[in-house]
Amino acid sequence: MALLAAQAAVLAATFRAPLTDPSLGWYAVAWVLFAAAAWAVRGVPGPAAGRLVLVGGLVMIATGLSGPPATSTDSFRYAWDGRVQSAGVSPYD
Repeated sequence: MALLAAQAAVLAATFRAPLTDPSLGWYAVAWVLFAAAAWAVRGVPGPAAGRLVLVGGLVMIATGLSGPPATSTDSFRYAWDGRVQSAGVSPYD
């Protein structure tokens, strides 16, 4: 659980940093923590391991949804395409 909390904290820290070299370092730390958590769950019996993976996934999803997208602005483009299409114009012409 400590690894999960640390990984959630690192993911939340990336929301405050712009996507630059230091921010990419935070992503590297998150991957190392993920690898450590995957290694640690190997010794847990089957059903308990499944629950840990499920809870860990839900925590990461909740943490990821708590901040703005850091690597893409596609959501703005999709919203713009929707407005253009609802006005009866094709954004692809």
